[in-house]
Parts: sequence; C-alpha cells; structure tokens
Amino acid sequence: MISRDLIGLIGAQKMVTTLKGLWGFLALKTPWQGAQTAIHVALAPEVASGAHYADCRAGGGYLAAAVGDAEKRRRLWEDTEELLKNARERAKTKKVEEE
Repeated sequence: MISRDLIGLIGAQKMVTTLKGLWGFLALKTPWQGAQTAIHVALAPEVASGAHYADCRAGGGYLAAAVGDAEKRRRLWEDTEELLKNARERAKTKKVEEE
C-alpha cells in the first residue's frame, strides 16, 4: 500500500513538474519580452520573408520542424481553409435561422 502511494506521488510530482515547464515555456514572458520578435520582424532589414521566427531568430521555436516541411505546411494551409469555410457556412446558417 505504501509503495503504491509513493508511486502515485512520484507520478503526480512528475506531472506537476512537466506542466510547470510547459506553462513556463508558453506563458512566462512579460508583454515586453513577448513583443520583441514581432518588433524585430517588422523592423530588421535582414528578416527573411516567409520564415518562422521565435525569440528574434529565424527557424527557432517549437514549430520549426513543421515549418521546414513543405507537406506539413500544405496540409496546414488546406486544413485552415476548410475550417474557415465551415465556420463561414455555420455563421450564414445561424444568421438565416435568426431572421
């Protein structure tokens, strides 16, 4: 019984640590820090058109692998178009139903 409780505690502790790391990665920048890449891309003359930027560097960040894969980019574009098309159709249907 004690060993199961200990294993449960260790598992929960790992999960908490992982979530803290993930949350920190996603959200622990100040607004000033978060804006730096957008400002850099808007103002730096050496910025490559169409490149993915993270932390003021091209090719960085968690999307770097997907951005470099032409097939993944194509699928993402097509999936996004489909989602937007469906959303527009639902909005039109809802508007007609309200009238």
